[in-house]
Amino acid sequence: MLITKELNVRISGNVRDYYIKNNIEVNFNQVNTLPINLVNPQSHLLVDAKCDICNKEVKIQYRRYNQSISRGGYYTCSSKCSTEKRKLTFVNKYGVENPFKTDNFKEKSKQSFLKKYGAEHFRQSDEWKLKNCNDEKERRKNTVFQEFLINNPSVVGQNDDNFIVRCEIHGDNEIPKGIFSNRKIIGSVLCVKCKPIESNISGKEILLFKLIKELYSGEIIQSYKLNRKEIDIYLPELKIGFEFNGLRWHSEQFINKNYHIEKTNLCKKNGIRLIHIFEDDFDYKLDIVKSIINNILGKSNKVHGRKTELKLIKSKNIIKEFLNKNHLQGFVNSNINYGLYYNDELISLMTFMKVRKVLNRVVKDNHYELIRFCNKLNFSVTGGASKLFKKFINDYSPENVISYCDISWANGNLYKQLGFDYEKLTTPNYHYVVDGKRENRIKYQKHKLVENGFDEKLTEKEIMESRGYYRIYNCGNELYSLK
Repeated sequence: MLITKELNVRISGNVRDYYIKNNIEVNFNQVNTLPINLVNPQSHLLVDAKCDICNKEVKIQYRRYNQSISRGGYYTCSSKCSTEKRKLTFVNKYGVENPFKTDNFKEKSKQSFLKKYGAEHFRQSDEWKLKNCNDEKERRKNTVFQEFLINNPSVVGQNDDNFIVRCEIHGDNEIPKGIFSNRKIIGSVLCVKCKPIESNISGKEILLFKLIKELYSGEIIQSYKLNRKEIDIYLPELKIGFEFNGLRWHSEQFINKNYHIEKTNLCKKNGIRLIHIFEDDFDYKLDIVKSIINNILGKSNKVHGRKTELKLIKSKNIIKEFLNKNHLQGFVNSNINYGLYYNDELISLMTFMKVRKVLNRVVKDNHYELIRFCNKLNFSVTGGASKLFKKFINDYSPENVISYCDISWANGNLYKQLGFDYEKLTTPNYHYVVDGKRENRIKYQKHKLVENGFDEKLTEKEIMESRGYYRIYNCGNELYSLK
């Protein structure tokens, strides 16, 4: 049941089409107080509703309330209530919780089968047996689970939640299916008595450990302790640490916004460089992550800048493709782009533009920002950055150049080599996690959400959380400047 009787709706953009089409008199680009029956049924605004089964009062998007109503003419707050409602409907109409159990339905099915197959059930007919029996037996032998058992000889059975695995030491024991899949991927011990579940480390963290182990032959320590803080993976000879940041467990739902920068600073004070690997980068940009690790470990293919040809690049498509393939933060618009070519192949890129207003700085004609610099995957160009930057300086004679360094994975040495001065560390900023990926908060500013029909009385965070999205903070950026 709907409790809300009217809503305050700001009508602009594409939202206007519904009201124009249905001849509803409203004031565009303004907040209108409308009876609930006149509000666009696809509106994302929150309404108060009561479950028609358990009478629980909830806040729900108006469109979701309407979806529930369209499916059966009633609103239920959960799948449990929905199942209960269907049972009540069937009992009132047929006298049973499932209409397939009624004598009337059973008799109709029997007569249909007798007429079509000459038997009370189609599987009892000679025609069906002759045609399908052998195929059916073969199909049953080759079920998905039978194939699974063939490929996993240690698994001897299953129940609703667990696989049953056989251990030579401890015999048969149960392991949750999710943990089984995790251990299977990383090649870990399946028996939960040989390796208790409590000692299970994140599967992706172990995959990262295996990746580093393939690239580095020195000592590697897992779960290294530093002043009661834990570094996931630590290379003591190089004094380099790697932290794997799962998006949910490293979001503000579980840790404070300064967690990542505090751990980075702690490591820095102890002479350790800490590299943060975020889960979505590991999932979707693994090639770039591998290249960064290669470069940090000194394993990249080296090309000397003297052997490269410097070119001004005007094609946006070339810039976009190169950055998306080779830079962790991907493409961003720029209007000055220099590249280094080796054997006619672009292997290094540096991009610039005039200082942007969004950086809250005074915009001057001769002030620029170095936006992106990266090399082709698994390549490093000795003296390449210096060669590109000097070309820009000679062409534009800038009064001031600034650049931001993401200290999640970079240490600022590049800027020091180019002559930049360190100015400050910006405060950690957040992204929203949407469908397993971090997305820029700029896309979800409150005024943009309100324009799309969301309740202006709610904060940006409240609106996003109502959609199932949450925030995760980075380490902040170091600002460098060259005057």
